[in-house]
Amino acid sequence: SSGATLTLSPAGDGVILAHGGRLDGYALYLKAGHLIFATRIKSELTVARDEEPFPLNKKVKVTAELRRDLGMVLTVDGREAAKAQSPSFVPGRPFEGLSVGFDQRPTPVGEYRLQNYFQGTLENVRVRLMGMAVVYAGQLRVAKAGTYQFKLAADSATRLAVNGRVLIDNANPAQPP
Repeated sequence: SSGATLTLSPAGDGVILAHGGRLDGYALYLKAGHLIFATRIKSELTVARDEEPFPLNKKVKVTAELRRDLGMVLTVDGREAAKAQSPSFVPGRPFEGLSVGFDQRPTPVGEYRLQNYFQGTLENVRVRLMGMAVVYAGQLRVAKAGTYQFKLAADSATRLAVNGRVLIDNANPAQPP
């Protein structure tokens, strides 16, 4: 599952999170003022689209889940906003890496233009994966200088490095740092 707390400006559209591309992956994005959770599995696109316009200029908690029953569920401030049925799970780590706040990869997961910077504020962006080991490499676009806090929570070993500097190294999840 993926989630974020969002504040959306009136300009509105853009990619919140994307991992993968036109072959395999998943993305959470806004298009024409509507929130969309998309998966692409073996090139097949499946979307769960909130039919209600996304609220402007307020913090909103969003969760996108691909559940064990292959149900895709999009939740906005606790309201089940959209559902769809995925044909399968993403078969493994997508070839194209993880992007937050835009899609930096060569091909999009969903029906949006490349780059497609998110026009708002993102807080607490989380990706939770179950049952696989994943190595993410990507670019985090920071809109303004400041102090940022990073957390990792997992039931297996985790490591977070930014610009080659290890920020979190949790080799033994039974004894977190």
